[in-house]
Amino acid sequence: MTWIRWLHDTEQKMVLGHKIPAGRGIEDALHVLGLLAVHPRRASSHNSGCAS
Repeated sequence: MTWIRWLHDTEQKMVLGHKIPAGRGIEDALHVLGLLAVHPRRASSHNSGCAS
């Protein structure tokens, strides 16, 4: 896979009230996934509405 600079945002971001520092690459995505995983309004496994 080739990394193409102009396809990626390199600026600081604000996600769910948290500042994501600029220029971190894949760490940005991992940070956001971590924020989503612990966010109080996420779907929980016991209340997802899906049959198991």
